[in-house]
Parts: sequence; C-alpha cells; structure tokens
Amino acid sequence: CHTRKIDEIFLSHKSFANRDIIKTKLIEVNRLWNKNKEKRAIELLCRDFEIPFKLYNLKYYIISRPFAGYNRKKKHIYISVYTRDIVTTIIHEIHHVYFYNKYANLLKTRYNFTDKQIGEFKEVMIFMINEREYSELINIKDNTYKDIIPLQKKMSKIWKKRKCFISFLDEAVILYQDLFC
Repeated sequence: CHTRKIDEIFLSHKSFANRDIIKTKLIEVNRLWNKNKEKRAIELLCRDFEIPFKLYNLKYYIISRPFAGYNRKKKHIYISVYTRDIVTTIIHEIHHVYFYNKYANLLKTRYNFTDKQIGEFKEVMIFMINEREYSELINIKDNTYKDIIPLQKKMSKIWKKRKCFISFLDEAVILYQDLFC
C-alpha cells in the first residue's frame, strides 16, 4: 500500500535515450529517500501548514525532462534525472502538493488569486523548507527563482516571529501583492 520503492517512467523525449542514466538515478533516489524521511518531512509540513497529519499515498517517478514536478490530483512526484539534490527536490515538490491541497481554494476565495498567482505564491512559500527545522533532512538549501529571493527573505523574517500559518498568510499575501501584482 505505501511502498517506498521509487518507480521509473520513461517519457518520450527525443533528446534523451539513455536508460542507464535513469537506472543510475533510480538507485540513487532509493538510497537517499525512504519512508522515515518522507514521514518526517510531511510531519514538518503539516505542522507548518496547520493541517492534520496525513500521509498521501505519494508515488515517485524518475523522468527524462529537465525539471522536477508534481501532479497534485494523482499525488505523483516527478524527479528529473538531472536533479542535483534529490531529497531537497522531493521535499520541494511535496511542499507544493500539501500547500496547494490546503490553501489554493482559500487563496482564490479570500484573496481573489488567479491560478497563475497561486502558482507563483506556492513557489515563494518554498522558503519554508530552508528554515532550520528542515536541516535534519535537507543538506542543500533550495535554490529558488532569483526574482523571488528578496520576497522570501522578508517572509522568512515574519515567519520566524509568527509560526502560525493563518496569521502569517495575511501578511505574506500583502507582501506578494505589493511586489508582484
């Protein structure tokens, strides 16, 4: 039911034909990511997002495209063969799944966010996995989009004072809207 064996998927991608690279990455992912790390990462995310602990039956796939990703409806996490730091990438994508499942509708209804704004905002919120609490899991800080780093630094200062996501969210939305809307 809740296996930790990472599945592999081969996408039709003309410029990528080396199955050995995918197999090598598959071995590396299975060595670095396990049920205990997943559970701990989700415990931290659920605590931060103030949601009851819930382990989705996440499935992980190695893909040949250059970027990692996720499918929130199917609960799939996609890990690129080009990923440098596997654990950080996986936690980054899990963060998106949990954030979106809990807060996307709230952002639409309370703050009139568009789907595009929700997508941008969820990327800004990635600063959370660079906080000290995640250091037991993440060796390399998540390198984010350069244009949102100043906003993430401001949000991090507020987050460290609040540690209450709902009250933090109001201020975070105002900061985001001031800079991006």
